[in-house]
Amino acid sequence: MKEIIGYIINEKPSRYKIEGCWSDEGFNNTAYSDFYKGTDEDFKKTVTEGDCVLIALANPDARKKVTQKYSHLPIIFESYIHPSCEVSPFAHIGEGSILCPRCMGCG
Repeated sequence: MKEIIGYIINEKPSRYKIEGCWSDEGFNNTAYSDFYKGTDEDFKKTVTEGDCVLIALANPDARKKVTQKYSHLPIIFESYIHPSCEVSPFAHIGEGSILCPRCMGCG
């Protein structure tokens, strides 16, 4: 999660505005404490219809489980594609995907 926050806040011009981050683990680095908004339960109480949500987990299976867990909520699962990525016009980037710097998306 902190890695994705770093990518987003370093983008110029910025494509995203971070409203907050929710995690049952919290943050162990005070540089990110302003982003932390609470736990999983707090998230469910906070989210509103049409919100765009980025599931910032490195493990694709874990990210899929979280996406499935919240699939009943009226939210949009956003993808993050770093500007340095090279994505083939034939590639399919699914909902909630994360492509980190210098990644290549192939078809």
